[in-house]
Amino acid sequence: MVSSVAYAVSASSPHSINPWAKSTNPAPFPRPAELRAKAAKYYECYRNMNKTIIAKCHLTGEEGNGKEVTLAHLLPRSTAGHILKDLDVESVDDMRNVIFLCSTIEKSFDDQRLCFVCDDHRAGCFRLKIWDEKIRNVHLLSGAHQKTHDKPKTIGNFENEQMVYEEPYSRVLSMHAQESYDHPIRKRWIETIEPRPTVYGSPLKDVLRFEQLATTSTILTAVFDTFLVVLD
Repeated sequence: MVSSVAYAVSASSPHSINPWAKSTNPAPFPRPAELRAKAAKYYECYRNMNKTIIAKCHLTGEEGNGKEVTLAHLLPRSTAGHILKDLDVESVDDMRNVIFLCSTIEKSFDDQRLCFVCDDHRAGCFRLKIWDEKIRNVHLLSGAHQKTHDKPKTIGNFENEQMVYEEPYSRVLSMHAQESYDHPIRKRWIETIEPRPTVYGSPLKDVLRFEQLATTSTILTAVFDTFLVVLD
């Protein structure tokens, strides 16, 4: 019931609350200079090399500098304040809203060409789901770092792989997954027969908001129908 409500409202207003919609986003706030170092130490997934932080991707395990393995935000840094409040996210720079990803995966995440879906059989487990087949053969890394591999690894090699990430904002990942399902349908990357991702997250404030909107809509419809009956 809640899931169907979320789908209906999301589909009817694709850009109203979608923080990943590029056309509606304001300019992002400047990123704190020390944020990458702070996150690397927080997750203990880095090493120093010539005063450069070499971080490890939470999905692939690949290592790289800031251009190769970037500190990605689940909710973009341009996310409006009311959306942060609705999702109970205190700051976009909260450690639960940042993750290390290969730069090609991070860009595809922001473009809603892929998402992370909840494993129905394992609580707290998130797996990669690709929506746009064009990114499947995109190399994870480029340049000199890529040459360390006998065979270049691609994004497609990691579909359904588990993301090693403790306590992310699961409701944010859920919201991104729902929006990322509607986006490729509009772009005609997938058919509507493709199963929609499971709604998940706690406290699922995004879904609760959809439910409240739908409940309000139902009440208004009932009042309007009653008014028509009275007129007749």
